[in-house]
Amino acid sequence: SSGINAEYGGKPRQRELNTKERRQLEADKNSLTKHFIAELPELLSKFSTDEQKIVSLVEIPQYFHLEVYVEHRLNKFLELLLKYMQNIVMKHSDSDVLRNCAFTYRYFINNELSIQTTAAVAFRQLIDELVTSFQSKIAEVLESETISEQSECRLLVDMKRLYAFYQAHDVTDLADIEKDVSAIITKANQHQMKDDITATAVMLMQVILSWALYRTNPNEPSRTELKKLRKSVVQLVQQCDELIQFGAPNVQKEAFITVCDMLIIFAPQLKQNPTYSSLIVVPDKSVQIRLRDYVITTVFAEEEPQQFQDD
Repeated sequence: SSGINAEYGGKPRQRELNTKERRQLEADKNSLTKHFIAELPELLSKFSTDEQKIVSLVEIPQYFHLEVYVEHRLNKFLELLLKYMQNIVMKHSDSDVLRNCAFTYRYFINNELSIQTTAAVAFRQLIDELVTSFQSKIAEVLESETISEQSECRLLVDMKRLYAFYQAHDVTDLADIEKDVSAIITKANQHQMKDDITATAVMLMQVILSWALYRTNPNEPSRTELKKLRKSVVQLVQQCDELIQFGAPNVQKEAFITVCDMLIIFAPQLKQNPTYSSLIVVPDKSVQIRLRDYVITTVFAEEEPQQFQDD
């Protein structure tokens, strides 16, 4: 019974809806979608700077029945929504807000309705703006010996935005930033980069290379692409190995996670497709020892007992 399942940790069985109930549920969903399609743009505009409200508001469209836009000719509200979404992305740096925006864009783009074109155009414009902003700052950061705190903060925000969208989309064709991100990590290993920027660059590089593997053709992969990808992965593992040794604690953590991710993604299971054998990355003994030592010293380290003084 449902009660027994719930008592012992199982999910209670849900009664299947009959035809009439399913129709009513669909009608309710369509009604709610139509309501929020009209109201949400105004709410986004009104609360655009309120982080606590906006993080939930930008997620709401992921539950829309997108057919309602087409059936009721509500494209003007979609254009307004996308306009305010772009403004929100360019105003905020909170990772949850940015991530929800990125996945909402993906929801609008990954469909075969006519609204897909409108969403895709708006998405490309947004990514172009993000990349232009990033590239306008990267030259100063990489070429200057001294970097202003303001420039570092602006660069960090741009990278957080790009990272959020890379998590939800393969934007490589729109954002060719791999070399710049790798250069940031290289400069970080020379102790010339802010820790938050370094940690974000490591995370961004990991997702860029993961998409690069996903893009390869498993039947006829380009040898040039595979060679380039392996070189980039090996370089990232080496860079992260140095950061684990000499980086600040938050940088060490992201470097460690990234190395582990890379070793899982580019592990021997790739041999299942012989054309991917060249991508397998096996760390040498010294890297393995440093990974082990990092776990021992940070995960299994004993906390020192608190000292209490008598009054």
